[in-house]
Amino acid sequence: MGIRDFLEKFGSQQRKQDRLIKEVGHGKVERARAIVQGGADTNWVCPYDNHLIDKTPLGIAALEDRVDMIRMLVEAGADVNLVAGSDHVTALMWAAGEAPRRVQCTSVAALLKAGADPNLAKVDGYTPLILACTAYAYGQGVRRLLAARHLIEAGADVNAVTVDGETALSKLLAEFNGYDLTIPDVSRSEHGLRIEHDDIRDLIDALRQAGAHEPTEAPTSDEATRDTEEAQREHVLMDELVGLGPRGFLEGAVVRTKEIGAELHEIGGMALMLEAHRQVQLHASSLVQASELEHAWHGIGEWQA
Repeated sequence: MGIRDFLEKFGSQQRKQDRLIKEVGHGKVERARAIVQGGADTNWVCPYDNHLIDKTPLGIAALEDRVDMIRMLVEAGADVNLVAGSDHVTALMWAAGEAPRRVQCTSVAALLKAGADPNLAKVDGYTPLILACTAYAYGQGVRRLLAARHLIEAGADVNAVTVDGETALSKLLAEFNGYDLTIPDVSRSEHGLRIEHDDIRDLIDALRQAGAHEPTEAPTSDEATRDTEEAQREHVLMDELVGLGPRGFLEGAVVRTKEIGAELHEIGGMALMLEAHRQVQLHASSLVQASELEHAWHGIGEWQA
């Protein structure tokens, strides 16, 4: 009996998910494929209190730079823009530097090719590009540069601002200016630092060429605060909306559902409402909830049921 037949016959759903993340982490593509074909959910979020908590199979593949695994999971239905955990982390963020000292530029390219959104942000405002420009580790300069170029080419906002008012460029400039290369007699270790320094300088140039504001030209603190407050409010509203689903968008929660729809439309128009609807679809136990939401929002802005 093959692994697929065994899992279909004897494996619990939890067992399938445990086996899937194990094989994904080990890079065993065919074993993972068989487990998925046997019923494992490619969009499952690991709930365990360990180093895998809040990660999806796709997030693990991205973190470990398993490009073939990424392709298989996407083909099997993995959502490349699924946000996981209270920090709202995506697989692209794991590839771009969410994990300390790890930037997986090949996985960044693979995820972008599969449709990953380079402008989704964590609750703290960090986008994949800002993460790539923040994930300092000696010897990672070239990877950071390649990852950033992939993201910029895919339309990443080079002027996105974090909750604490930082941008990709401000992060890099602070790091770049922290090097002391005034010593004329360059030792071996200093030579290594010069190479890293040059990689950072190239990355800074790439951001500037893409239109990044200098820190003195960055959005004002009031603008940055307003933007980050809106981003945080979006997440709060979407989480509340998902929680209202079981009560019924056309029954017990209809009034609040309409209020949330109107506020989402005011913040981000139809695009944000569609994203909220997508989140409901991802978390709903049935298609009924998504249909109810469509009817509850009828007439809000351009929304038509």
